[in-house]
Amino acid sequence: MRALGDLWSGRLGLAEAFWTWAVLIGLTVNAVTTAASLAVIAADGPGGLALALHLLPLPFNTAIAVGVWRSSAAFDGEQQWADLARVAAIAWAALLTLA
Repeated sequence: MRALGDLWSGRLGLAEAFWTWAVLIGLTVNAVTTAASLAVIAADGPGGLALALHLLPLPFNTAIAVGVWRSSAAFDGEQQWADLARVAAIAWAALLTLA
């Protein structure tokens, strides 16, 4: 939980916030919940359950986007990389949530 708190507050380096949390962990969490949602649909389960499973990582996706945004503010490198990470994190969170 401390790592998630560090992510949320922007205390992680930009590379860790973006590549580890947004890309690696975010993709994994969303793939698992999407697969579970599709399994419910394939089993003719309740549509509400499938939707709930699909949307379950929404708070996590939001935390990742906020964390990357805040880590970008503390980035010491070229500003274009921080700006690109912000745009990519928002787009990635939206894609993972909607796909």
